Amino acid sequence: QLNKRLKTGDFQRCIFLIAVNFFKEKFTNNVNFSFATFTQAADFSFATFTQIAKFSSATFTQNADFRFATFTQNADFRFATFTQNADFLSATFTQTADFRLATFTQTADFLSATFDKTLSLTAVKQVKLNLKHTIVERIEYGEAKFSADNRETFLTLKNVALKQNDQIRALEFHQQEYQTHYQKLNWKQLDKWVLGFEFWASMFGLSAIRAIMRLIGTVALFYVLINGFNYDTRAIIDFASPLGYDIDKIFTCGIDWWDRYLFFFYKILQVVLIYEIIKSFRKFSRRL
Repeated sequence: QLNKRLKTGDFQRCIFLIAVNFFKEKFTNNVNFSFATFTQAADFSFATFTQIAKFSSATFTQNADFRFATFTQNADFRFATFTQNADFLSATFTQTADFRLATFTQTADFLSATFDKTLSLTAVKQVKLNLKHTIVERIEYGEAKFSADNRETFLTLKNVALKQNDQIRALEFHQQEYQTHYQKLNWKQLDKWVLGFEFWASMFGLSAIRAIMRLIGTVALFYVLINGFNYDTRAIIDFASPLGYDIDKIFTCGIDWWDRYLFFFYKILQVVLIYEIIKSFRKFSRRL
């Protein structure tokens, strides 16, 4: 019966109770696995689909292995459910790869895959992606949210978004790229401290609100450290002003030597935070 279905390519609504092995299988006709259920592992590694491949609404309850598979026509995975690993390592899609509304419980692994046309991830729920070394011409992502363990995935998404003139999503992927890289570093590396400050100050130059709040908090903190809780409207205004550089003119009380060091550090931090505010407000106009 399996050989008969291989000839017709019709596996629609089939329920596979045992592991299926289509290793190096060559499907010469349209193949339809729509609404099929794979209760065990499904091995399509090195398989070749010479015609349309339909896996829409298919359910993979165990590992789905499509490593080095070749799809020469459209590959339809709409509404498919992958409850374990979805492995498309080095797979080749010469036409559209449609994963709209698919569900990935584990990583959607497209490591070193090639998409000559479009990879559609529109309306995919929160998904962990691996697009490291992936070659892709166009990605349809809509409002889909992605996570990843490597910065290369977000670098790929950012570059594709820029190619599609989607500056807003490119900025979002840019932030995630930096954040992922930051998480991989350790505190013995200088970049960890630099990126850590960037994230603290303005979420890598993307949040003007955060940058403004950090500046207000910094002004308040250093004012209290230097002048205590002594309320003086003129002193507060002069202290908060970027042009207020003479501590002896700002405060009439006695100033100790450590207050001068605190004030010097505060002025440096103030200038940097003002720059972060300007950068954040220019996020949509600056080039990535």
